[in-house]
Amino acid sequence: MKRKKKVKGKKRGQNSWLKAKNKKSRVSASNTVKGVEVAGTTTGEVFQPMRLHYDILNHDDFITKLAKLRCIDFDPPGKRWVWLYIEEAKALKLARGIKEVAGPVVLGELLPKKNGAILNVRSFERGRQAVEFFDKYIPRDALKLTHVTICNKLFTVKEVSTIKSLHQYFEQTETLVRRPEKLTEDIMELTAGIDDQEERMEAVSQVLDKRDKEPLPELEQFPVYFYEEGIDQLKMQLNISQIVAYEHWQGNTGYTTMDAIHTLMSEAALADK
Repeated sequence: MKRKKKVKGKKRGQNSWLKAKNKKSRVSASNTVKGVEVAGTTTGEVFQPMRLHYDILNHDDFITKLAKLRCIDFDPPGKRWVWLYIEEAKALKLARGIKEVAGPVVLGELLPKKNGAILNVRSFERGRQAVEFFDKYIPRDALKLTHVTICNKLFTVKEVSTIKSLHQYFEQTETLVRRPEKLTEDIMELTAGIDDQEERMEAVSQVLDKRDKEPLPELEQFPVYFYEEGIDQLKMQLNISQIVAYEHWQGNTGYTTMDAIHTLMSEAALADK
């Protein structure tokens, strides 16, 4: 049996990002709604945490490729790798460019899990770009994205200041695990004994309407088919979640996922005119 490679943490200014992190807050006000500040990140996105779940298919190749990235540093006390807004990551298109932020910024933390790894980030935009970033630098036969966990709510600056660790937040907050195939199975079972086409469609509509009106969980996990469908499907899912979160933040708690889809469709139709 092959022994797994052990790669020592790279010294990059003796973890200068740690010193910078201790000197300044990682939270900023992104927007103000009804007189309350919505929490944002130091790079200008809305604070809405996201976790990427990976399978490690070739541990040695994964560690070798990861260690070559100059924007990756190892944090021995945290037993994690940190993804920094420097070097290769400077090309990312975040709300605030590299010249607009002071000192090294931690974009995310990569932690080992059994036969895999998780990447925790503080915004959907970082998460979306992380998908393509790590796909570019680490071979798919070494690292494969399988699921994402997203947060369906917005936070005040005060609320975010109480979150000491993104990892603890994800581990300690109840998460709804979505199985898209389960919805299909339920619909097929429900309509199996209905011969009339209109009645079948009505039954399906009722199932979808009931699900749409269910309260959104704070965290939900669902599979990602990035390698088959590209990034657009995930991008739309994140966009919909953020629209719903904004509406709920403004007090429109009856606003649903389908409402957000209709909003996007209307905007797309207007753009085509």
